[in-house]
Amino acid sequence: MGGAHLEGLLAAFPKLLGTGNKQHTFIETESVRYLFQPVESLYIVVIATKNSNMMEDLETIRLMSRCIPEACGMDTATEERIIDCSFELVFAF
Repeated sequence: MGGAHLEGLLAAFPKLLGTGNKQHTFIETESVRYLFQPVESLYIVVIATKNSNMMEDLETIRLMSRCIPEACGMDTATEERIIDCSFELVFAF
C-alpha cells in the first residue's frame, strides 16, 4: 500500500467515526476495515483488508493498547508523549 493511499485512508477515518459509530470497534468501507480503540483522547487504529481475520485484528489492537503505556512509561496517553517515544513503540510492536 502506497504512502499517499494510506494517508487518504487515515484522513477518512475521523469523518467515518463522526457518523455515529462510537458504539462499535470497527467501521467497514468498500475496500477496507478500520478497527479502532479509544485511548484517552486518541485512537489506536488498524486498517485491514475486508478479508482479514477480524478476531486477530482486534487482538492486535488489544496488544497495542497494552504496549503503549509500557513502552512510553506513562499513565496518560498524549500525542506528544507518543511521538517522543515513537521508536520505542515501533520496536515494541
